Amino acid sequence: MILIGVEIMRNYSYSRSAIGIFFMIAAAAFATLISACSSDEKVVEVELVAETDKNSGTLILYSGRSESLIGNIVEQFEDASGIDVKVKYGKTFPIAAMILEEGKNSPADIFLAQDPGGLGFLSAEGRLSKLPPEITDRVAGWAKPADETWIGLSGRARTLVHSASIGESELPSSLEDLTDPKWKGRLGWAPANSSFQTMVTGMRVMWGEEKTRDWLKGMMANDAIVYPKNTPQVAAA
Repeated sequence: MILIGVEIMRNYSYSRSAIGIFFMIAAAAFATLISACSSDEKVVEVELVAETDKNSGTLILYSGRSESLIGNIVEQFEDASGIDVKVKYGKTFPIAAMILEEGKNSPADIFLAQDPGGLGFLSAEGRLSKLPPEITDRVAGWAKPADETWIGLSGRARTLVHSASIGESELPSSLEDLTDPKWKGRLGWAPANSSFQTMVTGMRVMWGEEKTRDWLKGMMANDAIVYPKNTPQVAAA
């Protein structure tokens, strides 16, 4: 999941146009990537037209995603806008904490985050500016907050990976089924992973606090094996 928030800026009138270009390029790039990764779906061609005068200057981007994932998007933006981009890479929540600590002296213009938690935190602290309609109007209601201080550029599907030895008839039909005692000692999860924590936040919104808490307790009662992140968890299956 890729989301973008606009930090309170040094020159908002200049950055407003630049952010629009960055958003369009990023959205088109991620849409193309998602389509190409789906082998059962026809690849959707995304036409991007961004007419703009070349500008000189520098845009400061704080990114919760690695250079290997967004470096090409940054280069496309630089080519289209003529603006030099300086990127600070790191993890989403440490970057959010850094922006809060930097306060009004933060040099950041744009914060590209992995999940909405860090953006929601900064928005609540008054550290994000409202995005202009030419950006927010392009985004579905579920991919932006009511205050329109950030928008989602891509989505993440949470799936269950299982051993090939488990028959189709035995597979759980929902997350709720994982707390069944028959899965005791047969489960793995990565509770410290930020994407897992974001999923739990979504469960709290959809299920409510009590049901989500009961599910977490049920997973613990089933002795779910703890993994540091998703990759080794998938390998173990």
